[in-house]
Amino acid sequence: MVVPIVIRWGIRIPHLLNYAIMSTHSKVDKVVLVIPEKYGESLKHYIKTFYSWLLDRVTIFPIPFNVGFSYIKKQTADIPKPYIVAYPEIKYLEKILQKLFSEGVKKDDIVFNATEAFWLGTYVVARNFTSKGIGVLTISSFENVLSSPVKVMWRIVGKKIVDQISIAIAHTHTTKRFLLKLGLPEEKVNVIYPGIDTKMFMPKKCRKLEKDITFLFVGRLDAEKGIKELIKAWKRIDVHSNLRLVFVGDGRLRNLVVKLVQDHDNVRYLGFVPDKELPKIYHLGDVFLYLSKPKYLYGMKIWEEQFGFSVVEAMASGLTVVVTNTGALPEIVPSPPNYILNLRDLQPAHLAQKIVKIARSLNEHELCRNGVFNRVLVEEKYNVWKQSQKLASMLIH
Repeated sequence: MVVPIVIRWGIRIPHLLNYAIMSTHSKVDKVVLVIPEKYGESLKHYIKTFYSWLLDRVTIFPIPFNVGFSYIKKQTADIPKPYIVAYPEIKYLEKILQKLFSEGVKKDDIVFNATEAFWLGTYVVARNFTSKGIGVLTISSFENVLSSPVKVMWRIVGKKIVDQISIAIAHTHTTKRFLLKLGLPEEKVNVIYPGIDTKMFMPKKCRKLEKDITFLFVGRLDAEKGIKELIKAWKRIDVHSNLRLVFVGDGRLRNLVVKLVQDHDNVRYLGFVPDKELPKIYHLGDVFLYLSKPKYLYGMKIWEEQFGFSVVEAMASGLTVVVTNTGALPEIVPSPPNYILNLRDLQPAHLAQKIVKIARSLNEHELCRNGVFNRVLVEEKYNVWKQSQKLASMLIH
């Protein structure tokens, strides 16, 4: 029986759910999730609320993480510390291993799964454990931008760990291309899409489209999600039209959304919504808008959309989806029946025209047909109950 130790710097709960459900695989004894201590309670609460039956199979260890290199530690608060130079404190990982060994787990039964090949935490695990015969090293990757910081880190750690990586899970084909450019051997890179809980996100009933069409956004209200562009475009749409817009989420641009609501009767803002309410939220919309765009730092591209869990949740819920041609989104979202906009379409006047054109082109029959298509697609490709089993099979191979 194998015990995967999954180490994550951040906490994407839908992503971690894929690893937690690996515990149901016949050859997995238990799954250990190692995350930064500040996220511990929220993850435990989520699993206890929705998947309490997993508590006997999944152990969550919130532990301290450090940030390498003194000049990064001295950064001002307004400049985000790059996660690639963060790493879990070794003594806590050692305690976790000691606990597992005391329970009868053997060194050869352990599979470390770390975030990204170039992550400093991956190197720390390799140097302190797998290079000494404790477990095997695997990685899971969403990254798709070969930025300068990534290149620098890979030059520092790559030669020391590339031979130790037994399996690399790319969560999209876009990520696989990135990993190959990074220098990982193709025979080690395998594509397994993450999944969402298709039992939780159920399709809404096809409704009679009487007058209004509702566009919905669920996610972070931040610049890289195209929020500013959407707000500017919506100001060009007639407030008395049959179009409605609903925002759900929180973020740095919250005040701009609140101001739009104050000035436009056809816009609603529901704020942050608890996880248990999200399935119902998706049923408020007809069309899901996800206008992601690349993120730049000092003119250097450092991020593009890596998967889009809320997009897949919307498709599972039976919505037609509108996304941008960036990152992995064109791979995840088929068009037709959905819509993929070019980044130049985010210019406010163009975007307003696109939104109106899409709304006019959709009738109740097409919305229903699109919803059925998207639901079937998610069941086949992005179903967490299937994908977690594929993930476990690959990691324990």
